[in-house]
Amino acid sequence: PESPAFEAIQTLAQPETALIYWHLSHEQLTTFVVLPHQAQPIVIDANRASQAQKLQGWLATYNSEYRSYAGKKNKTEQRSRHSWRLHFKSLLTQLQQILNIEAIAKELPAHTKRIVLVPHRDLHRLPLHTFFPDALTTYLPSARMGLALSQQPPTSALAPLLNIDDPDIEQPKMEYARLESTLVRQLVGNATHLAGRVTATDATQALETHYNTLHFTGHGEYNHRQPENSAL
Repeated sequence: PESPAFEAIQTLAQPETALIYWHLSHEQLTTFVVLPHQAQPIVIDANRASQAQKLQGWLATYNSEYRSYAGKKNKTEQRSRHSWRLHFKSLLTQLQQILNIEAIAKELPAHTKRIVLVPHRDLHRLPLHTFFPDALTTYLPSARMGLALSQQPPTSALAPLLNIDDPDIEQPKMEYARLESTLVRQLVGNATHLAGRVTATDATQALETHYNTLHFTGHGEYNHRQPENSAL
């Protein structure tokens, strides 16, 4: 399918909202900043080929560390001391430099209150929002999806809510996730609650009923060799 025109994408950047859009190929990493009332997107001035090369190297290290960490599913003590967890903050600092976040931030107007991030490829699974702590940050899987969602009737109500709470699997319970789930249900009020041995069939059948919001807490696993085998 054809990509949306810039004029259409720009409608996602409402007043006081900026849209940051990445495109990652094997040769280049290109970053666009889309602001309202701008005639064209801002392209971050950087060595895009060098960025792509550094990012591929960073991802290779990250993937290797994560696979090792994920392989110790039932070894809580080993996981807590694993280098992937111990070095996570420094890994994010390296990623922040590779993505040239400082240059991106300089392009954001002072009155920016909301940032919409549109990652690409492996960037989808990284916590990019942590690089923009001073604004409300949300994600879109693509600009096309954002435009499709913007054409749906708006809803201000979170209820009714479908809540899937830390399903039982062969991994440690997530006590803080369960606390979060309890608080969300209390805040929303009208909620259907699934817990225990929740299967994919249970979730699919529940989603066939109309809900305004889905809230999930639980474990996830990313398979970078076969992304279709990733799972919640």
